Amino acid sequence: MSGKTKRPSVSFVIVSYNCADLIVDCVKSVLQYGEGNIIVIDNASTDTTRESLLPFADKIKLLLNDRNLGYTIACNQGIRAAEADYIFLLNPDAFLKDESWKKLIDILGSDPSVGAIAPNLYYPDGGIQNYIRRFPSITALLVEFFVPAKWWTRFSSYRSYTCMDLDLSKAQPLEQPAGAALLFRSDYQMDERFFIYGSDLELCRRIWKDGRKILLEPSAAVFHHQSKGGTGTGNPAVRMWLQLDALYGYGLFFKQYTGYVYYLAYKIIFAFCLGIVAMQYWLLRKPARKIKWARFTGFLFNRNFRHFNV
Repeated sequence: MSGKTKRPSVSFVIVSYNCADLIVDCVKSVLQYGEGNIIVIDNASTDTTRESLLPFADKIKLLLNDRNLGYTIACNQGIRAAEADYIFLLNPDAFLKDESWKKLIDILGSDPSVGAIAPNLYYPDGGIQNYIRRFPSITALLVEFFVPAKWWTRFSSYRSYTCMDLDLSKAQPLEQPAGAALLFRSDYQMDERFFIYGSDLELCRRIWKDGRKILLEPSAAVFHHQSKGGTGTGNPAVRMWLQLDALYGYGLFFKQYTGYVYYLAYKIIFAFCLGIVAMQYWLLRKPARKIKWARFTGFLFNRNFRHFNV
């Protein structure tokens, strides 16, 4: 007997959709610096993502969906195929530069009270990224959706929500780290009521509800391009449906974790604000008036990205 504890097994789960320019770098980085198996789930990409992945077919487990099932369902496909102790959820626009991420395994393996752990995220040029969030509130989301970005930091609710007060050089508990790079125990799966946005938020809330902690480990680093993992788009209609998907996700979250009264307040307040914006665009005959009206009615009828092109 050597007396050494066996390192828990890990599977990298990567969901791809129209990210041919980045997915190769992501997979190559995990092959170079990772361990365990790599599972890539492609959600019926229409670019050259699938062709880009084929050279790695003997080194990764590649699941090809014949239609876009959404981020959440695809994540669960990967989790179920993993057969590992831990899942490392990694965005296709993220990549490893070293083996510092392995510190996450050591910490998670040594403390059963920890349910998930995240590294610090960095831009490709080395600047630190802060995608960490506290659990959302109506006031913080009102700022994010209806106040021009240049004024966001004037609001204490938004500063708190986006964790602007955190020292990211310190190990600490977090409510909601970025889903772009997150290690968690494989007894968790995502809530498939969420299509794209909100499933990582709900997962984090569920981990805390289970009495487990979520930690930031700043000595571990993952690099991340900004919004290039398949949801970045210049198409106004697609952007509108992505916004609806996020709003739908927040509604599900509030209904489940803050109670029906808070959820109802969210629906009423946001319907009013979205309606005011839509009316302004119609009265001023702005080019985007149909988009703003569709966003308003989509919110009223609880539509998310599943309804895109329906």
